[in-house]
Amino acid sequence: MTEFVYLDPPDTESLEIEIPGDGVLDLTTVTAVTFEVTKPGGTEVSWTAAITSAAVDLLICEHAYDPGDVSVQGSYRVMVHMTVPAGTERAGPVYFEGVQ
Repeated sequence: MTEFVYLDPPDTESLEIEIPGDGVLDLTTVTAVTFEVTKPGGTEVSWTAAITSAAVDLLICEHAYDPGDVSVQGSYRVMVHMTVPAGTERAGPVYFEGVQ
């Protein structure tokens, strides 16, 4: 199922991503998260994200939209970059559609 986000959402709306565990990485060791976003047309940006819940096998993180985040119609690709003691781990991709 594709998630739809209206263009220029208010900062009271957010993108929440749930990352299931893989049985190897303890998700409670994640100390920071960024969303690496590819917008329609190929522009790449980084969005800050907050960890809202962390368990060994499930991490929930959220980005409150900023002005300009979703400004173009089309498919947005999100890769989650997680800071862990050993460096950086990635999850995703997650996709959503920016709509008018």
